[in-house]
Amino acid sequence: MEVTSVRNEFRRYVTHGELIPILARLQEYVSYAPHTDERGRYHVRSLYFGRQRVRASRIRRLHGARVDQYFIRYYENDLSTLRLCRESRIDRRVELSYTPLTEEQCRRILDRDIAWMRGSEDPLLQEFLQKLMVEEFVTKNVVDGDKIVLESHVGSVRICVDINLRTSNRAAIFLDPEAHGVPLDGARTLVLRVKYDDQLQEPIRSIVGYGSNR
Repeated sequence: MEVTSVRNEFRRYVTHGELIPILARLQEYVSYAPHTDERGRYHVRSLYFGRQRVRASRIRRLHGARVDQYFIRYYENDLSTLRLCRESRIDRRVELSYTPLTEEQCRRILDRDIAWMRGSEDPLLQEFLQKLMVEEFVTKNVVDGDKIVLESHVGSVRICVDINLRTSNRAAIFLDPEAHGVPLDGARTLVLRVKYDDQLQEPIRSIVGYGSNR
């Protein structure tokens, strides 16, 4: 299992019209992240898991407790990049833990064939097994789309926006890169996410609208 450092996160909603000038202004201070194309994008597909009822998680979030989200993800339609992920949030701080999965392991999870996970020494797999068995986690939805990602080494800043999103509640399509969900409403606002270590420096702070609506 790999674990990223705990980082601060700022989020705000932006419209498609706002995003274009924001990205243009940011170009002077940040650059496209590695592994993105010439437009600063890469493709991501994720399958999310959770309880049948989500009310308890919302209550814990309101009280400032840690909230974990589990999902399986792969990149650029390449099944060799499959990984199980846990994103943990406490207030405005976030940590990502992940471990690689094979295509066969992923298919077995989707088929609820999970006994093999008992023999794993990976702590994230063991934790996920408990979620599946004890808390009865189920597949929720498949989401895929493109991420625009920019980074700055000053303050270890990472800025990303998900675009061209499609979604489906059919987990069976997850491992088929040719199968697609339903496009989300193009008129909806987008979520601009900014992750950073200690303090978000000016002028990036001003450009992304730090302190605006979350």
